[in-house]
Amino acid sequence: MIALFTADDIPGENNCGSVLHDEPILAKEEMLYFGQPVFVVIAEKHDLARRAAALAKSEEVIRYEPLEATLTRRDAKAKQQFVLPPLHLKRGDPDGKIASAAHRLQGEFEVGGQEQFYLEEQIAYAIPKELDGLLVYSSTQHSSEMQHLVAHMLDWPTHNVIYEYRRIGGGFGGKESQSGIFACIASLVAHLLHRPVKLRADRDDDFMITGKRHDAIYTYEAGFDDDGRLQGARVEIALRADYSADLSGTVATRAVCHFRQRVLPAGRRYHRALLPYQHAVEHGVPWFRRSARRAGNGNHDG
Repeated sequence: MIALFTADDIPGENNCGSVLHDEPILAKEEMLYFGQPVFVVIAEKHDLARRAAALAKSEEVIRYEPLEATLTRRDAKAKQQFVLPPLHLKRGDPDGKIASAAHRLQGEFEVGGQEQFYLEEQIAYAIPKELDGLLVYSSTQHSSEMQHLVAHMLDWPTHNVIYEYRRIGGGFGGKESQSGIFACIASLVAHLLHRPVKLRADRDDDFMITGKRHDAIYTYEAGFDDDGRLQGARVEIALRADYSADLSGTVATRAVCHFRQRVLPAGRRYHRALLPYQHAVEHGVPWFRRSARRAGNGNHDG
């Protein structure tokens, strides 16, 4: 083993959050999710580094104190534990339209989460350059964001970090922001050791560390006439964002606005505010399209 680094070795900001600064690169004092990296082990060979990192499972290396956790969408909703403020989009008088409709329908259904399962695992290769500079190769869908994250972590101007990637495609949204932690760690070690460093996550570690596509609970109520024409609808979408915001606000907004696009006539005014864990959408509308059932698939595109 060559070296071991912790959060105390980060010279700048210990954060790789893409929107809010709420996602530590390395845990310090408190672990926020299962599988969160705590330290970095550097070795000459990949297998040796994995064996050294596995020693963290021993209580002689890290001792954990269990804390209360909220793990389901229903519990988070009941406790009002939202990652971002709720988003509400409303048009017309949905309560009145539903109440006066000849027929009413209500129910609930769930949409499961997904692992992006990109074609290549998360990987980053950082090479020190002269005058406090780094050349970083990374498998990512958002090179400029990775450049900013690395620069902030090292407390450098952004232009000191040159970011390149060989190809793009096959990430399926999983490398838009989730590649940040791997780029930051590889860059940190390359800077501290003044030597090229490659970080390639095995698929099992990759799955454990990175986020997923959101699972969701849809609760709906609708009123319609004898011909099946929708008179009013109310839909609440509860998305599981886990512990950090990441891109959940964007995903949630897309789910809500897709429903609006399918149900509302174009060119009308609407109101919105952001949230990722729970969304309430209300509509009072004169017509609908059958494709409305496709709204809010929670796809985390990149």
